[in-house]
Amino acid sequence: MKTQALLLIGVLLVAGCARPVPVTDTGHGIYSVSEKAFGPDGARIAYGTAFGAAQRFCALRGDALYAVILDAQVRGFTDPAGPGAELRFRCDR
Repeated sequence: MKTQALLLIGVLLVAGCARPVPVTDTGHGIYSVSEKAFGPDGARIAYGTAFGAAQRFCALRGDALYAVILDAQVRGFTDPAGPGAELRFRCDR
């Protein structure tokens, strides 16, 4: 019973952390999405989450995702802003 209660609490905490990743219009058809994730693989996880949000955003518009690679940044674990990623992209047919 105690194990089930702890498992339920854990599931609720993880579900409470799930949220949509906001996409920002930076102008001229370029969009930006930023995400943070902590832990040893935080930057990699954050980049994957940001990339997935960008893909969903473009798919809802019926377009394909084109990353603007030069503006992509992956912040490392020692960065004061914390581990995370920022992806700039555009959607096009």
